[in-house]
Amino acid sequence: MGDVISFEYAPVLDAASLSKASCRIVEGPVNSGKSVWSASEVYKKMCTIPRGKDGLRHSKFIVVRDTYPNLKGSTIKTWVQWFPEEVYGKMTGSEPVIHTIEFLDVRCIVEFRAFDFNNPEKAIKDLKSTEWTGAWGNEIQFMPLSIAKELYSRTGRYPAKKDCPAYNREKWMVGDMNAPATHQYWGYYMRGKTPIPLDWTDEQKFEMQCPDDWEFFEQPAAVIEIRDDANRFVEFQVNPEAENLPHIGEKGVRQELSGRTYNDVRRDLMNKVVPMRKGFPRYTQFLRGVHVVDRIEAFDHLPMIAGYDPGVHGCIHLLQQWEDRWQALYTIQSNGLGVSNLADKVLAILNSRFAFWKETGFVGWGDPYGQTRFGAQGGEGMVRQEDTAFDIMGAKGLKFRTPGGKDDPSLRREATISLLKGRTDTGAPRLIVDKQNCGPLIMALDGGCTMKSQKTPDGMRVEEVVDKKNSLADVMEAAEYAFLGGGEGEGIVRPKNQTKPKPKSYTGNSTVWRSRSKRRA
Repeated sequence: MGDVISFEYAPVLDAASLSKASCRIVEGPVNSGKSVWSASEVYKKMCTIPRGKDGLRHSKFIVVRDTYPNLKGSTIKTWVQWFPEEVYGKMTGSEPVIHTIEFLDVRCIVEFRAFDFNNPEKAIKDLKSTEWTGAWGNEIQFMPLSIAKELYSRTGRYPAKKDCPAYNREKWMVGDMNAPATHQYWGYYMRGKTPIPLDWTDEQKFEMQCPDDWEFFEQPAAVIEIRDDANRFVEFQVNPEAENLPHIGEKGVRQELSGRTYNDVRRDLMNKVVPMRKGFPRYTQFLRGVHVVDRIEAFDHLPMIAGYDPGVHGCIHLLQQWEDRWQALYTIQSNGLGVSNLADKVLAILNSRFAFWKETGFVGWGDPYGQTRFGAQGGEGMVRQEDTAFDIMGAKGLKFRTPGGKDDPSLRREATISLLKGRTDTGAPRLIVDKQNCGPLIMALDGGCTMKSQKTPDGMRVEEVVDKKNSLADVMEAAEYAFLGGGEGEGIVRPKNQTKPKPKSYTGNSTVWRSRSKRRA
């Protein structure tokens, strides 16, 4: 018991240790001491819990992760480094693993359990009726909020009041995490890092309120990204403010770079949100630091442009275009809504946030699939023709059409790449995206939308076709149709000596066309 856990060179971890919050969660890069901090907090709690009637300090803790291989290969390895069996007591069982600790006046049980985070209902059911002194959520970025709240609610229940009258039975939980795969993460909503969407219901907003006795902490990045004057990546450098640096050294941080991709480094060493993905990202030209803006105000004298993909995960984006620039203002996903209900939701957002659209116009571009009619069985066996998605939208006053010609995924991709790489005369990006209201689009652009890979005799070939199994496919293609319809493909397919046609605008209530070029920002 001679080892000492010290956070002298980790001020964020030190502050987390001193916090009186009943739930404390620390986010930081790999190898920054987060798991050791969590283990030390469990140890401190077991050593300071009041003595019971028998004169001993009794406690029970649950340590949770998503799978038993991850528990055994990482969490438990960290635990036994500091609390070896030959000193603190034997570990028994395989699933769950239980460490029975006895030393001095401490009698503690630490149970390591895995729950399927893809099946929160079963996890919550398994947690019911359990009683713990405290809980440790390891890699809590993967844990759904429903499980985290249930886990927290089961703490402060052991030992019983009759056995330990001095124990206050307060809730107690610690958690550690790397950056999550999306900004739409419950911890980011709670701490205000991601603004709550304005179209959420009151019940949804209530769910994401941070409890008064929960506190979040974020460590500095382990490395700093260096870019040149043209915003091209140069290298990663060790951050002198990185926590745990005196213990692992600059060489240790640099070794963490080995074998990691650029996005791996951003996620694991810089606390940057990078989507977990399989497949080749459709866009590598998107840069959060360049293209994402905290909040964008719409121009009240310009038309609203919409991009629509009516697929399984249907999506509509609301955008504006002025001069050679675009701004993405709002993303609306269908989330199981029918076309008519989705149209109502779009209209509600247009009327509440962009009421000027009735005067300036509405431009709708969409997937040719939106014009498809399907046969449906009518009365007495008669087959009738259903309205298309575009018909239903048009009946609500939202007129959509296709960019024209045969759908060309390669052209859509090239047009969007050109837009992402493009800069104005002043060096500003040609596309900016609202961080608060376009979260799914940001995820899709930032590597979340991938393309198909196909085996060939000489290896793997990536097709320039979106992988439709990806839930962000429709989100990305909806934006691509808007960009292509707005003229971004003209510079690719039209000879340079020909003039790009001026963009048009129209509304669903009129056949009058108005040139946007006369209404400049």
